[in-house]
Amino acid sequence: MRTFRPFFIVNPAAGRGRLGRDWPDIQNLLSRDLGPVAHHLTRTPRDGEEAVRCALKEGFDLIVAVGGDGTLSNCLNGFIWNDKAVNPKAALGILPFGTGSDFARYFKIPRDPRNFAARLQNRKTSVVDIGKATCRDSSGKKTVRYFVNIASAGIVGRVDYWSNHAPWIFGSKGAYVYGSVRGLLEYRPAPVFYSADGEREEVEPLMILVANGPHFGSGMRPAPMARPNDGLFDVVAVEKMTFLQTLNFFPRLYTGGHVKLPQVKSLKTRKVAMDLKNKKDVVYVETDGDTIGRLPALFEIIPKAIRFKV
Repeated sequence: MRTFRPFFIVNPAAGRGRLGRDWPDIQNLLSRDLGPVAHHLTRTPRDGEEAVRCALKEGFDLIVAVGGDGTLSNCLNGFIWNDKAVNPKAALGILPFGTGSDFARYFKIPRDPRNFAARLQNRKTSVVDIGKATCRDSSGKKTVRYFVNIASAGIVGRVDYWSNHAPWIFGSKGAYVYGSVRGLLEYRPAPVFYSADGEREEVEPLMILVANGPHFGSGMRPAPMARPNDGLFDVVAVEKMTFLQTLNFFPRLYTGGHVKLPQVKSLKTRKVAMDLKNKKDVVYVETDGDTIGRLPALFEIIPKAIRFKV
């Protein structure tokens, strides 16, 4: 069986800049099994998208994101055009290296480059769903982003910001704890309407998650029943809480036990819309850890959209 012809999109900023320092060694390890390693070092969060499209046009049939969920998401947005894969026979994969890499966690993708290189010797893939988020950016312009793991509105954008700016000594999980506390201290809920399957709910959310995969936050399980190949989102709406209730809530995210709390509502759906009760309020929208705009927003599932290397 013919093996994949891989192209690596490398985010030097992943792992708080550690990947930029370690990439030459990783490249050497990969080249022992794969031969010359075709790759692109990203300079900005989104410049990898064009590199992905160019690689697909040049005949590479496996795009490997080297980094975390944000790097994978950026590769996805180069991999997809008008809701369809640019090359339906090509696959998207990830060599996890970053603070979270939570989508890879679901598929148990190895972090060791030597194990990863061995995995490329077969063409085993899983057909997975992706999400499509449509909202307005800071200038009011319509923006569309595809996501592979989790999108959200509410506190998560601030948690991601402070997690990415946590002191290096905290490590991956400690960074998310730090980010959660800092985000909680500055977040102010605003009333939001969300609609799915003909039902309209009003909530002052701590967060509303639109999940394709079950994990985020370096091992948290905010949507423990989410599956990236069931054709449905798991929507998890969390109402605002007191400070002490919230401190009890965040540790439960690691076990999935938060879904039993009275402030948490869950549902499965193919599409969910969110809007503000008060149009002057600002509630940010993030996809796979990157803030993309603000409410109102529409989230739609695209079933069986891509092949993912497992």
